[in-house]
Amino acid sequence: MPLFLMLVFTGTFLSILNSSMVNVALPTLMNDLSIDIQSSTLLYSGYMLPYAIGMSIFGSLGDIYGTKKIFLLGVSIFALASFSCSIAGSFWLLMVSRMLQAVGASAVMPNAMILAISPFELHKRSEILGWWGMISSAGSLIGPTLGDF
Repeated sequence: MPLFLMLVFTGTFLSILNSSMVNVALPTLMNDLSIDIQSSTLLYSGYMLPYAIGMSIFGSLGDIYGTKKIFLLGVSIFALASFSCSIAGSFWLLMVSRMLQAVGASAVMPNAMILAISPFELHKRSEILGWWGMISSAGSLIGPTLGDF
């Protein structure tokens, strides 16, 4: 498997893993950050809303400026925001970091699929999309387990 494909799959895996991992960790985050249930739902909504809105925007920007540039921008934003989440000592820093993670992930997802299939012939693309789907499913399956850990 080509290196670029492994990198695209890794970006896809991590962005999906992240969205499902934090949901399981919410009770622990509530205790650690001394927040109530209403505030904890903001951590979920604060990720999913920018993620859902950003996917169509970054998909279009990928068409305009190039999928590789937007994918790499998304990976960079996602990585920096993930680091910020890991050191967040307050609810609001975690909230802003999660929103930035969502922006990065929303740039990764639509462009990752195009990057994965574009260098291949038509008859090979279905296999690559199958692998992409498997990696995506693995991220959503492994996320809750890691979140619990």
